[in-house]
Amino acid sequence: MSCLLTVYKSARTIAGLYQRTLSRNPPGLSKSKLFPQTNGSSYHLRLCGFHITQSRTAPPLLWALFKPMAKLGAIIWGRGFRKWWHSLPENKRQLFINALGRNKSRITAGSAGLGSLMLVYYVSHLEKAPISGRTRFIAFTTSQFQKLVDEEYKLAVENFKDQFLPSSHPYYKRLSRVVQRLYSSNQDIKSIHQIQKWSVAIIDNKEQNAFVLPNGQIFVFTGMLETATSDDQLGVVLGHEMAHAVMEHSAELVSYLQLFDILIIFTMAAIWMFLPSDGIALVSQWFLHKVAAVMLEMPYSRKLEKEADEVGLQLAAKACFDVRQSSAFWEVMDMNQKLKGDVDVEWLSTHPTHDTRAQYLDDLIPAAMELRLKCNCPPLPRVDPRSEIRRLKQSLSESPSIVTAYSTPEISISRTNLGLKSVITNT
Repeated sequence: MSCLLTVYKSARTIAGLYQRTLSRNPPGLSKSKLFPQTNGSSYHLRLCGFHITQSRTAPPLLWALFKPMAKLGAIIWGRGFRKWWHSLPENKRQLFINALGRNKSRITAGSAGLGSLMLVYYVSHLEKAPISGRTRFIAFTTSQFQKLVDEEYKLAVENFKDQFLPSSHPYYKRLSRVVQRLYSSNQDIKSIHQIQKWSVAIIDNKEQNAFVLPNGQIFVFTGMLETATSDDQLGVVLGHEMAHAVMEHSAELVSYLQLFDILIIFTMAAIWMFLPSDGIALVSQWFLHKVAAVMLEMPYSRKLEKEADEVGLQLAAKACFDVRQSSAFWEVMDMNQKLKGDVDVEWLSTHPTHDTRAQYLDDLIPAAMELRLKCNCPPLPRVDPRSEIRRLKQSLSESPSIVTAYSTPEISISRTNLGLKSVITNT
């Protein structure tokens, strides 16, 4: 699953926006600013919750524009210093070193002052995350971040303008029903109401994906609707995506990446300053980016994904969905992936693997089922979908001939009594 990771080096795709209202509209679900149908199949795009105006100064947007220039400046400055240093005769180098020694206390005091200012800036931008209460760093206000989302939104409209399903498509009825349940059953969450307009849109694409923009606009690919064949499965998937919006993960991730990029810029300057040649500096810079992404960026993204899994499961439980389907769904996704021969390496990804996600959700299910009982939900079916899926996985692992059969093109794994179906198409 993915949400907004495109907004400067983000990992999420933001779609263009054809929108459709939900089947029923409690406060916050408005019909008045959706995309009305005109002339049969054509649509007028009207922004729901977005107000695109002339570009104005906004800190996150300015940083997104300034960042590549800063990195280039770090390279030029570091390389220039190295060239200058190598051009100095030995006696002038010694004079420079002696001058540094005489001003050591001033340099130390200046560095300490700069560090203190950075610490004050960091601490002053700490806040509590909704629901979990986790302390996190947010670099800018909601209105500032909205300007950055607006810019990404305008680009995405062009990218997806020919792929939105018309409002008359039957998929909308099912999607609206599931989102309505999630929204209506979680009215006690303050951040649900802070998102003024929740709306849905379907992208005609076989990718198994769904995401929610920070302003509550929900986008689901037809590939996901065809994979999550029951409302329970779709409920836990959309609960995860809505949790990203409710927890404001997009703003948090962009804020974290801002700190990440500042660290990279200073380190790049040092690399080009101290390493002996341009070739070594260039290779070291490439290595720095890869290591930093693996050690800092990707683990933080996976941390947010796990939090969205936990909060999303709570949203689904309060909406009386069968939360056991969450683990079963990801086990099916994992099985399909392995049958196609695809392999994910978790530490090289912004998301947990399907198998890791299934195991993590499995550990959360007992608490989610207790929450479901507290909400006076109807009893769950006696058949646990997880046990059925695991029996299927066991039979596949013990029978190579079955695995071969299931690996042939356009073969389906189907268990109709569970509402679990996934089509594997090998190329």
